[in-house]
Amino acid sequence: PRTFITLAAGAIFGPLEGAAYALGAALVAAAIGFTVGRLLGREFVAERVRGRLARLDRWFARQSVFGVVTVRLLPIAGFGLVSYGYGTTAARLAPFLTGSVIASAPTAFGYAAIGAAVSSPGHINWYAAAPASLGLIASLVLVRQWWRAQRRGAAGSTG
Repeated sequence: PRTFITLAAGAIFGPLEGAAYALGAALVAAAIGFTVGRLLGREFVAERVRGRLARLDRWFARQSVFGVVTVRLLPIAGFGLVSYGYGTTAARLAPFLTGSVIASAPTAFGYAAIGAAVSSPGHINWYAAAPASLGLIASLVLVRQWWRAQRRGAAGSTG
């Protein structure tokens, strides 16, 4: 229940300290999940990977922090399940943990800020607006790129 824990941490400790505690908890949870997956499933998976699965396992072994961030941000599965799954692959622990913390940072700061805002309703919490504004900016950039691609496609099909 990362969301609830992060909201509670923000309400109890404030937006910045709450986010820091939530990121620490995410790091510990990722390490435990990875370790459980490694201890209980890596040998089983390593014995059975062939063909395409072997290529996927090699990809996990050579991926960087960016690869972990990408997988973490995709809505594939919950935080714990992704950690267990990574543990069964040939992925290295340090890039996995680093990527997990980086991918957890936006929600940690956002939910901690919301938790802090809820605990002090008379006070304006500008940290709570930051995640929403970043999301709005990212959405505007994506819409602009889509619109430009549509215009190029329409111009190419008429000429």
